[in-house]
Amino acid sequence: MGFMASPREEPPSSIEEDMVDEDFLDDVRDTGHNTERDAELMLSAQLRDGNPDAFARVVVQYTDRLTRLAFYITGSRDSADDVVQKVFVDLWERRDALRVESLKSYLFRAVHNRALNDRKATAVRKRYQMTVLAEAEAAAPSPENRVLTQAVVQAAVDQLAERRQIAIRLRFEEQMTHAEIANILAISPLAARLLVARALADLREILEK
Repeated sequence: MGFMASPREEPPSSIEEDMVDEDFLDDVRDTGHNTERDAELMLSAQLRDGNPDAFARVVVQYTDRLTRLAFYITGSRDSADDVVQKVFVDLWERRDALRVESLKSYLFRAVHNRALNDRKATAVRKRYQMTVLAEAEAAAPSPENRVLTQAVVQAAVDQLAERRQIAIRLRFEEQMTHAEIANILAISPLAARLLVARALADLREILEK
């Protein structure tokens, strides 16, 4: 008489094996976060004290990640490197006033804001250069015999009187308002506006020759 083999049974698992102790995992995560936070606070304190080794650790720890963020925003490796370098310089020069809960968040926010400003500045300079080139090309009597480039525009700016050259560079390259230009040159905002207008008129005249 044959016997039917009973299905093979797996040994019953215990409740401990089947369930994940979420409270335990939360405790582990919190411990890790607290450790990281404590390390950042200690590093911030060392920076405030002017510890160059602490600053070097910050640079080594965050440079690559900050540069990636800056590159995503600016689209230029050179600009990204420049942005990150300026943030680190500011960090060191203002270390005495450093009071942050998260050094990492502070650095990423600083790079984000500076990279956005850099991108806006680049866009303004390009629009200015394209506008001047378009006006100059329209005024050129023989486009076939004269190719206007950015170098031509810069050379024309260099021919302006010193004060007008400064005014036009502050206005378009540094994106300053007429009030800011007035403050730098110690003149009235109206005089600054007129100075920029005259500089543009001179620039067009130079490019039309």
